[in-house]
Formats: sequence, structure tokens, C-alpha cells
Amino acid sequence: MHAPDTTELIDVACRLIVTGRSMARQLAAAVRAYGLSESEFRLLWIAQRCPACDQKQLANQLGLSPAQVSGLVERLRAGGSIFPSVAVDDRRRQLWQLTPSGGAMVS
Repeated sequence: MHAPDTTELIDVACRLIVTGRSMARQLAAAVRAYGLSESEFRLLWIAQRCPACDQKQLANQLGLSPAQVSGLVERLRAGGSIFPSVAVDDRRRQLWQLTPSGGAMVS
């Protein structure tokens, strides 16, 4: 068995990117009915799977900048979908968790 060459790897990467972007558009259309952007929904989805994520962790998982995540977090908090709690090991760090309505949106 041989290792894939660079051309094969680039081809696979490009196919995955095209597929991922197409699926993101489909997701965006589906969650628009709930008043959410695709990024807001993905943040809620991540928060459901990581119930003690801080903004840095959310940014890393979303592939967004901390400033972009700050805006998402604020909109979702104002809408009652997430709430902050204080990290036990560092009181300056906020952890974001789903509210029951935020959990219902993900479900």
C-alpha cells in the first residue's frame, strides 16, 4: 500500500470543503426558521456537547475569532439560549451552558 500523493490529498481536501460548505448552507436554511444563524446554532450544538466550555474553547471549535464568538455569545445570552457560570479554577473565566430553551432548539 502506498502513501497518497499530494495531488490526491488536495483533491480529497477540496471535495470535503465543497461538501462542508454545501451542508453549512443547508443547515443555515434549516435553522433560519428558529431565528438562528448557522454559527449561532453550531455554538449551541457545541455547548450541548461541552457543557463547561469557555469562549476560547468555543472559538477553537467553531473556527471563529474570539471577537466573533463574543458577539454570538452575547446574542444567544440576550435571547435566553445560554447562560454563564464561573469556572471553579479561575473566577475570571466564564463557562457557557445551555438553558432549557437553548437545549430545545438544538434538539
